[in-house]
Amino acid sequence: MLDGDARYVARLQAILDTTVRHLGNEAALAAIQWSSGERLVLAAGTDKAGPSLSSPEDAVIMIASQTKTLVAACILKLFRQRGLSLDTRACEFVDLGPIDAPVTIRQLLTCTSGLGEYDDLMFTPDYRGDVKLSPEELMKLTVLRGPSGPPGDHFEYANINFVILALVVEGISGLAFQEAARRLILEPLGLVMWFAAREELPAAQMVPGYWQSRDREPVHISALDHSAAFATGDAACSVSTAIDFWAGLANPTNASGISLADLAAESVQAPLRVRKPASLGVQYGYGLEFRSWAGDPVVGHPGSIHGARSGSWVDLAKGIVTTIYVTSHAQSTEDPRIAALRYPGPALYTATLQTAYVLDDLHRRCAA
Repeated sequence: MLDGDARYVARLQAILDTTVRHLGNEAALAAIQWSSGERLVLAAGTDKAGPSLSSPEDAVIMIASQTKTLVAACILKLFRQRGLSLDTRACEFVDLGPIDAPVTIRQLLTCTSGLGEYDDLMFTPDYRGDVKLSPEELMKLTVLRGPSGPPGDHFEYANINFVILALVVEGISGLAFQEAARRLILEPLGLVMWFAAREELPAAQMVPGYWQSRDREPVHISALDHSAAFATGDAACSVSTAIDFWAGLANPTNASGISLADLAAESVQAPLRVRKPASLGVQYGYGLEFRSWAGDPVVGHPGSIHGARSGSWVDLAKGIVTTIYVTSHAQSTEDPRIAALRYPGPALYTATLQTAYVLDDLHRRCAA
């Protein structure tokens, strides 16, 4: 570390400390990897984790909707292997039940299917986190919610798109999604992940986060039923693995055969008027968001589940990878406007990327 590094690292650490102490969160972590492979992991509140957690880098986190990037990578690899078109209708690979819209794989990947979001129908103040739902039941909820528009008309973020894509992965591969994801992407990259919709999480290695519904005791995020997040937000891995996942995909010649360049091959821009807050301002590729949190272009994906928020962002030009993770004691009865302020995602993304840029510039100048 150079003499000037400590000052900038301390500033980022202070932001994490404030996120925990002043915003009422359980823990906050920020990880950076530079093109050299050098890595920095900072944390606040992780002293509350289980005794098996040896370092913040080893902490298992719920990457939540970053799972969608993995689903998209699986789809691209399978379709390449079999010479299939992304413009094929999804119903040719899987039974869509009550969904009769002629949606294509490409529309599902880019969230332009017009299918509605189901989460506001089930995540009410009485939601206890113990409701087990099958993908088929999630499709029924989507129909009940109603479409956001005709297929191909516009972007609108909706989890159901990736539920269906995961079922397509299962239909083509003949494997359960979690096993297909391991064989297609994770094992070639040398990575280990858990999928909470169908597998038990390593609770002792996790930074604690909680969900508390009305008149109930708080429940640890590892004990929640994550079936409603099947293939859309149920993946979990260590902080180190989260960085390795994005760094691996950033390499155009990585062993999986699918890269961020492939996932960014095309994109759509959200309209100015959207139904879901997560859609506002988004430019979306194949399970991938395009942003410029600290002024320079980055790609990645945010994530959110009950009691935890995450986000990973990659500057492909500079070879910088960042991951943010914050856990909380989320309460269903709290005013949602206040709950939203407990996680200043864009500010955390920007601060982490800005720290990465400043230290990168400092090191390059010293090297010159």
